[in-house]
Amino acid sequence: ILKNINIKFLYYLSLFLVILYILLKFKIPILFDLSCNFLEFFIARYDCSNSDNLKNPFLITPEPSYLSLFLGFLILVMNLFKGKKSYKINLKKLLILEFFLIFIIFETHSRIGFAIILILFLNYLFLYKNFKYILAILTIIFSTFFFKVDDSRTIGRIIQIKDSLENYNLSKNINLKVFIKEINVHEPTGAIRLLHNVLSTYGFYNSDIIFGHGPGSYS
Repeated sequence: ILKNINIKFLYYLSLFLVILYILLKFKIPILFDLSCNFLEFFIARYDCSNSDNLKNPFLITPEPSYLSLFLGFLILVMNLFKGKKSYKINLKKLLILEFFLIFIIFETHSRIGFAIILILFLNYLFLYKNFKYILAILTIIFSTFFFKVDDSRTIGRIIQIKDSLENYNLSKNINLKVFIKEINVHEPTGAIRLLHNVLSTYGFYNSDIIFGHGPGSYS
């Protein structure tokens, strides 16, 4: 696998992402507009006119949680090259770049991102014994952030759903259709994902072929 991966490409890709993060974070004149408008053309969720939209970085992905997964995977792949002298990779530069990527993952405020950071730091504790005390402290700090994540948006949506359901007097008998309707109003992406799973399972059981209704049937 390592023979088919270009470590230099991964290194420069990581460097590009760090530079892009700095451009978008600090809104560097001219360069920010060029970068953001270019990405806005390709990625639907970009909105360069709305600063709140760029509060949590998602760079070349549709949303922050996707970026945290992507960067976590990128770091893990680059770790495969450590200790391989034949690749002539500067370990210190690679390590510095990794810490920048970890910081970007932290900035996404993604819960899966915090879990990835925790795993990476635990990995570093075993790999670099000279840094074990510093990393132990950092791990504790990151873990406290992980357990204290306050997703007020999600909590607000749950309260909205609860209040809406109470209007239907469903304390005794919950109507499933009404429940799904209210979830769809306040949390559309979650409801859509739920329905995707239901419909794909239904399609599997009710079609003549094992792969649902075949290519092109999504719509």
